[in-house]
Amino acid sequence: MFYFALIIVLLIVLVIASIFLINKVPKVQSTVSHKTKAYKKGKENSEIDAAIEDMIDPELIESDAIFKDLPANERIVFLAEQHSGYILEILKGHPLGKNLDLIGTKISIGRSTTSDITIDDQLVSEKHAIIKIIPGKPLVIDDLTSTNGTYVNDESITSTKLKENDLIVLGETKLKLKKEFK
Repeated sequence: MFYFALIIVLLIVLVIASIFLINKVPKVQSTVSHKTKAYKKGKENSEIDAAIEDMIDPELIESDAIFKDLPANERIVFLAEQHSGYILEILKGHPLGKNLDLIGTKISIGRSTTSDITIDDQLVSEKHAIIKIIPGKPLVIDDLTSTNGTYVNDESITSTKLKENDLIVLGETKLKLKKEFK
């Protein structure tokens, strides 16, 4: 009975915390035309600014300057809305079978913990490859002059367009590009 009551109390706390957080994070319109109001950036956001700048591709947004002038929390919400609908499934490597969401417009892949997708494989370079996503255009993967190369469908690449079910090999890790259906 004690555990049941404890679970109920925890659920209530989670619901209240969720409502509080939802009300604190501002909603960002998906269209650039609604983002014309300029905001001043604070120096305290410099680390967030640098991380976000690495994620955004100027071709995605009509005016990169408008996007950069948004407060960091609004840019994060905007990027979170930029889910591509694609996932990478780990066919060989760790953790086997895991699906990795491709969110943003530039997804870095490598052994480094600063990569968007970190691969625990000694044959994968710290900064191995990047996947670029521009709405309405094919996904593109670029090798970042990695030591052991990037392979798509058993062919070594420096840059190539991706399509659903392509097999990507980085070191000993094998990934499959899949369209996510919800």
